[in-house]
Amino acid sequence: MHALPPPKPRTTKVTRHTRASRTLAGLALKEGPRDNASTHANVRKPDIESLTLLVENIHHGLPLTLALGGIAAETTVSRWIVEYPGIATAIKKAETTFAEETLASLRASPAGLWQRDAWLLERRFPHLFGLRAQINVDQTLTHRVEVTGKVCDQLSAGWKAFNENHVVDVEAETG
Repeated sequence: MHALPPPKPRTTKVTRHTRASRTLAGLALKEGPRDNASTHANVRKPDIESLTLLVENIHHGLPLTLALGGIAAETTVSRWIVEYPGIATAIKKAETTFAEETLASLRASPAGLWQRDAWLLERRFPHLFGLRAQINVDQTLTHRVEVTGKVCDQLSAGWKAFNENHVVDVEAETG
């Protein structure tokens, strides 16, 4: 059998957001797991590089499922979030920073050029910035439908006629 080559070390591109992301990821790991966290031997433990990349991707506006980008399986990151409360905090801070920066960009946009930032906010946070259209339907039905014996006889006769005229002989067609 061939041995798999060791994984390449992750290199994080240093941007102005990387330092903040690395700090948030570091704080998340520093807090450690919850006291009642289940420890699974086969689940990868969070590392600073993976969390930095995750937080940075979220800071750039990606939702969690896309921010994973091959870092780890979604279930693994979900477990990290449950077991390490600092990771959830780091993700929330990254989302907040993205929203704040997008709002600042929206405010600074010249007249007529604000749609890009508004679209980003509406799509990324529909519960906060999306259109809240509510349609209230409040109608009481007052019509009654009565089915008499005569109507039942007509339905029955119609069904019998349908069955008699639309019988398919399966054996004749497959033979």
